[in-house]
Amino acid sequence: MKCENKCGQNAVFEFDCGDDFILKLCSECRANLDDGFSEALQFFDYKHLPKDLQKISEPFSKLAIRMIWMFSDSYQREMGLQKLLEAKDCAVRCAIMQRDYSINEELN
Repeated sequence: MKCENKCGQNAVFEFDCGDDFILKLCSECRANLDDGFSEALQFFDYKHLPKDLQKISEPFSKLAIRMIWMFSDSYQREMGLQKLLEAKDCAVRCAIMQRDYSINEELN
């Protein structure tokens, strides 16, 4: 399988971006992405969350990867990622509130 960056090298990294979109990169292209890629994606990490919240957060992470890959670095991309991060945070908080509400209802 070849690198999506059309460099001709074999891909060794895969990023599942949802909707059957798998981003495949070689080591060199992955390293070139790392600076902005890692910085932008650090807030979309979801592996540390409980399983129920991972299911809420994961699609936002996949969309963030797609946006970083598909769009060149620009103000609009950064604003889009910021809004996506805000939406992810709100969705996770809604799930926490709903879960906490359900637990409180069961206790009463």
